[in-house]
Amino acid sequence: MTLLLDTLRTLSHDIIGIVKNLKRQGKINKTQSPGFRKVVTSFRYDESGVLLYSTTYEQFVKETWDSKDFFQLVELAKSLSTYIKAREIVSRSYNIPLESADSYLTQLIFNIVFGALEDKLDERGIEELISIFLNDLEEKPCEYSAEVWLGGLILKNEVLNVKEGLRLRRPTPSDLSFEYPLDLIIWTKPKEPIMEPTAILEATQVAQPDLEVRDYVDRLLLALKLYKPCSIVKVKVVFTPRSILRHSYTEFPLVLQSVIYRCKLGLDELENLKMFLSRIEPLLPVTRGRI
Repeated sequence: MTLLLDTLRTLSHDIIGIVKNLKRQGKINKTQSPGFRKVVTSFRYDESGVLLYSTTYEQFVKETWDSKDFFQLVELAKSLSTYIKAREIVSRSYNIPLESADSYLTQLIFNIVFGALEDKLDERGIEELISIFLNDLEEKPCEYSAEVWLGGLILKNEVLNVKEGLRLRRPTPSDLSFEYPLDLIIWTKPKEPIMEPTAILEATQVAQPDLEVRDYVDRLLLALKLYKPCSIVKVKVVFTPRSILRHSYTEFPLVLQSVIYRCKLGLDELENLKMFLSRIEPLLPVTRGRI
């Protein structure tokens, strides 16, 4: 493990050195990337849970690193002797084919190259990337962040901090806004939920596999329904792992209720909610999305 760790550190510094040198020579370019954005203004959260706001759509252009240059840097990194050595060590240490080791290491290289281009990769950042990568290779649990858009639950206050790693908050204009590359419009369009959220639940959980964090979210929602009998529904769910080999994904659950029976929750009930969730949530028999 020490040999792999040292090799990955050397590889990271080799890549950063190459990127800095090519940037200094002006051989890495930025390009103008057109896109369009949804902008939300005059936002107000009504006491009934209705979101009042104005929406405009506008085109914009921003500078991004040229994708051709980026992938050439990745291929250049993969030709380094330190990369070849790291690939062999990963293959041997984890008993996987060289092709799989190459695929995994390529994901790490993407992160190193991008960090180097943005000048955001210091020693601490390198150590963090390597630590996450090794955690992935060893298939250990990783931290997942879940953002769950809810319908039916109205918050009387801006934020309810239930416990460390769990809070409920009101939606904000940035939640409803988005940017989208113009060149992707030909193939796909940004997907939006069929309902606007009345509240957003944010939770973090160390889990392996991701089904565990999905079950945790479902237990929390079931516990909320038991605490406040009303039709709280999931509108949109975003799962984001602290990982290099596992990727974030977004779900838009099918909302079957035609009528949403709403309920309110505020700071005046926070202590009771904390006590209720701490006792009830672990007892709920939710496994693989089923009760």
